[in-house]
Order: sequence, then C-alpha cells, then structure tokens
Amino acid sequence: MAALLGHGLLYAPRYLLADDLASGRLVPILTKYETAKLSIDAIYPHRRHLPVKVRLFVDLLSKYFRETTLNEAH
Repeated sequence: MAALLGHGLLYAPRYLLADDLASGRLVPILTKYETAKLSIDAIYPHRRHLPVKVRLFVDLLSKYFRETTLNEAH
C-alpha cells in the first residue's frame, strides 16, 4: 500500500503486482539487476497412480508460471 501511495519502494513477485504494473499505478525500477528466483513446490502424497485431477492441476500451474516467467523476461 505504501508503494501505491508513493511512500516507498516495493520488492515483490511480479505476478502479485501484475494489475498495478499494467495500469501504471506501479512502475518497475532497477530492472537491470537480477533478483532472487522464487520457486513454487507442489507437494502431494506419492502414489503409484496419481489422480488425474491432481496431475492436471500440477500441469496447469507449471504451464502458467512458466509462461508468466517467460513473458516477464521480455
């Protein structure tokens, strides 16, 4: 909120700020510096036959974040 009100800087994952960046409410700075990479882990019980809905959900998350990360790099 402080950054949106012009009272400071914010360091957060881009996917949390996507709407504010797209609208211009926030602007990226220090873009020439690489930041720490974040990871997301899907944890589920190991089973010989993983339920289809779990596999599809993990695949969906993987695709979404892979595409989001690639789009942000450009």
